[in-house]
Amino acid sequence: MLTEADARALVSERIANCGEEGPASWTPTITRVQPFSRGWLVFYGPAEQDVSLAGNAPLLVDSATGAVLPTGTAMPVEHYVENYLRTGDPQG
Repeated sequence: MLTEADARALVSERIANCGEEGPASWTPTITRVQPFSRGWLVFYGPAEQDVSLAGNAPLLVDSATGAVLPTGTAMPVEHYVENYLRTGDPQG
């Protein structure tokens, strides 16, 4: 069973190179971790205050399997959690 620290480490590894994509360089950082019944939602963004992002959906981390799955930005985050709990896929 993963801990929140484990989830943070998995997401940090996954987003480490995100800031190298696109026209502007930025440093990815975890901004918030929200627990849910089977793991955590990990939100991330730029460490730099002058950088704005669009489309950086939170990542869902399953505490039992260690799976790190993208959610989305089209719907409220609860929609993706409900899909995951119901189907095993945040996208439904």
